[in-house]
Amino acid sequence: MSWLASRNDSPAIDGFESVLGLCPELLERYRGFYGAIWDEGVLPARLLELCRLRIARLNRCEAESAIAHSESGLTIAERSSLSRGDIPDSMTDLERRVLAVASKVPFEIHDVGDDEIEALCLGLGDDGLVALMLALPLFDASCRLRLVLEVAPEARNVDPPASRTGTLY
Repeated sequence: MSWLASRNDSPAIDGFESVLGLCPELLERYRGFYGAIWDEGVLPARLLELCRLRIARLNRCEAESAIAHSESGLTIAERSSLSRGDIPDSMTDLERRVLAVASKVPFEIHDVGDDEIEALCLGLGDDGLVALMLALPLFDASCRLRLVLEVAPEARNVDPPASRTGTLY
């Protein structure tokens, strides 16, 4: 399909962003929605990064796993543990509860119980719970898009602001 833009047309843009860019309005809306999750600070970058990496591992999405948020504060040991599918020992109780729910999003979303949601609401507040419940399926969808588009893994550190103005991750 030579009429479609390709990675070679925009070497600075990965396959994920270039495909979304075929519909500029979609790319702009995606950037705004995804960027707001990171940029508005409702949830700490560390918690979002833990969830993003956990969901990437469950989806076996190497392209998503290869990306690191520079200000998340995750250690190399924590990232390594997550990449093996383990929950790092350094997690707080709240982080463990959040990761338990995040772990259900890709394949067992209907198994998330009211008691889990109540516990998260107590720990995160109403705004935090809403932000989390928007972020988790978006992380899952991003992984699935990268897998379908066969985006090659590219190890990179990304800096805030999130995806509103920078490269999508």
